[in-house]
Amino acid sequence: MKKSTKKIVAGLSAAVLVLGAVGIYNLMENDPVASVVLLDVNPSIELYVDDDAEIVRAVAMNPEAEKVLKGMKLRDMDVDTAVNAIVGSLLKNGYVDELANSILLSVEDENTVRGAKLKEKLTEEINAILSATSVNAAILAQEVKSANAEEMADKYDVSKGKAALVQNIVEANDTYKADELAKLSVNELNLIVSNPKNEVKDVVSTGKASDNAYIGGDKAKEAAFEHAGVEQTSVRAVEVDFDYKYGKMVYEVDFESAEYDYDYSIDAKNGEVLYSHKELDDDYVAPV
Repeated sequence: MKKSTKKIVAGLSAAVLVLGAVGIYNLMENDPVASVVLLDVNPSIELYVDDDAEIVRAVAMNPEAEKVLKGMKLRDMDVDTAVNAIVGSLLKNGYVDELANSILLSVEDENTVRGAKLKEKLTEEINAILSATSVNAAILAQEVKSANAEEMADKYDVSKGKAALVQNIVEANDTYKADELAKLSVNELNLIVSNPKNEVKDVVSTGKASDNAYIGGDKAKEAAFEHAGVEQTSVRAVEVDFDYKYGKMVYEVDFESAEYDYDYSIDAKNGEVLYSHKELDDDYVAPV
């Protein structure tokens, strides 16, 4: 991390230590719960919140989350402060970085107005924390409404938040398979959400998901142009978007050159051409 990020993370880490040493997993089960806040990166964390927006119970859903929550005593803490501390721990432990910068925030609440306000408030809180670092993180925020989310979560061994996101993506584009998307990281799912063709509803995206783990859009275009045998100067109407096909993250490269339309799928990791298609452009008018 850069120096500025280290200072911020150090400050957040200090705040985490003040929270206490033990006791997060042994909270009473019978406290009234108004909302459930779910945070997913790879660690998956559930925060049960009462009417006063204070933490009733915090649950680590996997071993990575146990590492993030280690040493925190969150009971009776306001949810803003708790989320602040958790985000600091995610940064400190390297779960949010320049290669995978996406955080999924989900809120479950029978009171939709209260749930929407909590989602908006926490999105702003997380964005404020991360905007002060060099990570430039991206946030996906949603409300968990579907009764099927829990069933899908159990089926694919993921959190309810991630299950709800997968459902939203599949509903937007039924060419995707839920069992395949469930295996992807939150950052990969965010890259899929960023594809304009998917028009994923009920999910608010803040920031830009990192593609630093991939070859980049420019290299994907170069691979497509070279395979098509066209010069970049002759290309027009180029579009490059992330997608998931053939069990891989791919760049979809669509462009026109002379009288043809081209459609390419390029492996986002190594630049291999996985699919290519060429057809006549019916709207093409040759220059005089």
